[in-house]
Amino acid sequence: MIRIAIVEDEQLFREKILRYLHRYEEKNKQSFSIKTFENGMQFLTDYRPEYDIIFMDIEMPYLSGMETAKRIRKVDSRTAIAFITNMANYAVQGYEVEAIDFIVKPFTYEVFEYKLGRILSRTEDKREKSSIIVKSDDLVHNIRITKLRYVEISGHTLIYHMEKEQLEMRGSMREAEQLLEGHGFCKCSQSYLVNLRFITRIETNDVYLGDFAIPISRGRKKDVVRAMSDFMARL
Repeated sequence: MIRIAIVEDEQLFREKILRYLHRYEEKNKQSFSIKTFENGMQFLTDYRPEYDIIFMDIEMPYLSGMETAKRIRKVDSRTAIAFITNMANYAVQGYEVEAIDFIVKPFTYEVFEYKLGRILSRTEDKREKSSIIVKSDDLVHNIRITKLRYVEISGHTLIYHMEKEQLEMRGSMREAEQLLEGHGFCKCSQSYLVNLRFITRIETNDVYLGDFAIPISRGRKKDVVRAMSDFMARL
């Protein structure tokens, strides 16, 4: 599943992009999860780095697409941003936010299809690196890093907690640590491995993922704070 956001203030073009995405999806046997937003301010509200591709208009009220992209890049260096614009003279500014492409209005389906195909090809490696493969019973699961909140171990059972589901399998915390090494996770105790992306605050004895608290063992508080600081500095 490829997650796509459309940020476009003009309803005509917002619906056009949505229609073209569905057409591409059907024609090329792809699977898209698509959300639409009317402006950058709306999009940035409760933004999480969960999108593979963002199609964004540059000239929007309240907050331009370029400024929206700059704010996104402060917390998300991975997602591909493709600008939709009436003018083709934004290349220098686009370079500053690592825009993957520009689509100039008006555009036909054929142009959009070509651009989208190129974007998907360029981002394929990133999508592969943003997931892990785990086995439960005889099933193989592909877990997106941006959806995995934390890993818990209970006895000899590893529990992978996602936003809306969880997976259980036999294993050790050491195996989970090795699998998630380099993906922005921190060990809070012998029982919990937490995705730093979801930490909203750190208190004396707990890290919080929203309203959910996970205990920090006495000897790991400094390591957790350091890992969080290093992670934020890389964004």
